[in-house]
Amino acid sequence: MFNNYRKIKHNGNGWISAVIIYLSYLERKYNSKFLKILRLFIWQHTLCLKIPPTSFSLESLLTLRIVHPFMIIINGGCKIGKNWTIYHDVTLGSIETKSNEAPIIMDDVYLGCKCSVLGNVIVGEGCLIGAHSLILHNTPILL
Repeated sequence: MFNNYRKIKHNGNGWISAVIIYLSYLERKYNSKFLKILRLFIWQHTLCLKIPPTSFSLESLLTLRIVHPFMIIINGGCKIGKNWTIYHDVTLGSIETKSNEAPIIMDDVYLGCKCSVLGNVIVGEGCLIGAHSLILHNTPILL
């Protein structure tokens, strides 16, 4: 049961990040209402962290790397790939004035601290998005 936790921890996550990712993994895998309540009422408010497990596949949750798990907002409509790194204070969301379509993040993406990816945007494979960036248009594949 804890082999997946070891994979997550070995990916370079600290213990807080590893616990959050592992609980999200279990919530997604078993559709656990208890873990959903724990996520919504405990760590979402304590860490200002909104990471809906529905945005990830089970494999992408196991390869996720959260460097600083604080103030991260991810829209529930986002589709997120594998092997990506996210820093603190990142927003992946929709633009309210246009539509409620959320970004699609491909594999091997790096999101620096305080960056925002908004709207119907596709972030290509291998993209490195630096700190304080605002992404409103598609980015190319860099692999």
